Amino acid sequence: MRDPRPHHPPARRVPHGRPGRGSPPADLERRVVELAAEHGGFWSKSAREPGAESELAEQAVARLAALGLVSRTADGVVPRPALARYAVGETVVLEPRTAAATQVPAQRKASAS
Repeated sequence: MRDPRPHHPPARRVPHGRPGRGSPPADLERRVVELAAEHGGFWSKSAREPGAESELAEQAVARLAALGLVSRTADGVVPRPALARYAVGETVVLEPRTAAATQVPAQRKASAS
């Protein structure tokens, strides 16, 4: 019996030098060009225009950095483990609220219409 799910080739990693080193922006941009050739039919017209690859790569890196999944270094962009987004941060102590600040306003009864 044939598997009804569509077949997708395995994801290719962006090539970079030594492990732990960053991927330079030029490598990321080349990968975006490859992806545009492969999947461009699903992309907006402006995303397929020549020269858009640097902006697209920058947008992707900015979003991944905001999620804590990549770090920017002098060498380029370095991937971080997915668990990095759940790293424990500095403890924040909140002051307890006063009784006046926690009072709930009186509720009104619904009127019958």
